[in-house]
Amino acid sequence: MLIHSKKSLLLAFSLALFPCLVHAQSFLDPAFSGVTQYDGWANLNSTNFPGYGGYPGSTPWPSPILANQVDSGDGGFNKTSGNGYPLSVASGNYVYVTQPGGGTSDPTVAVGSFAVSDQTPVSGLKNVLFQSLMGGALMMGGEYVEFASGIYPVLSYNGGAQNLTATYYDLLWEGELSADQGDGYGYLRAFQWDLSGIVDPISSFSISWSNTNHAQIYEMQLNQSDVFTQVVPEPSAFLLVVSGMSGILFSTRRRFNRK
Repeated sequence: MLIHSKKSLLLAFSLALFPCLVHAQSFLDPAFSGVTQYDGWANLNSTNFPGYGGYPGSTPWPSPILANQVDSGDGGFNKTSGNGYPLSVASGNYVYVTQPGGGTSDPTVAVGSFAVSDQTPVSGLKNVLFQSLMGGALMMGGEYVEFASGIYPVLSYNGGAQNLTATYYDLLWEGELSADQGDGYGYLRAFQWDLSGIVDPISSFSISWSNTNHAQIYEMQLNQSDVFTQVVPEPSAFLLVVSGMSGILFSTRRRFNRK
């Protein structure tokens, strides 16, 4: 009991130092300066978005799913090819990516391709931050994979196919997802693009990617600004504390399960 009390004190101390760790899945708030715009997607189920097909999800979507979080702009989330559809509320709040007949466990196969886009970005766009909370499927080799071939989202603008990789990337969190989203293992990733070097005005942009079989798209957030400031944190003390907390919670859970 003394050991458990010490670990509880350590956990409380860590949360006091890093209050953002109370909810490890929380999206990064960039607090961009200048002219900004925000779009957020969550609760991606067939009740909120009817008409987007069912299993195996090969039906084309009728239109992009508009951002549905408070203070969102007019950003859209669309399936561009392949399979994927919002599940029923009873199954979970996410878009499920699947192949007919069970598909494949090969993580190099792109089962569904998607994009988020904005046709009316801020004037003088210089800064884009895209965050995705997605669940991976257990693939060959025993690892969870959500992006096909491990290729992360790319950005194109003005109707082109520049396919720019993110200037900065970080894995903000990984672990078990909550029941209201749908039980599974997920990754919260942040991708940031510095567009300051682009001379031509950007009148539209899209961020595209492909998912593997049985991947899940839970929540997404898109921030933009006409001023570039790097906000994605370095993988430093934040991740060290998260790792330490995970070990504490796992150890405590094992001890209780043994009683």
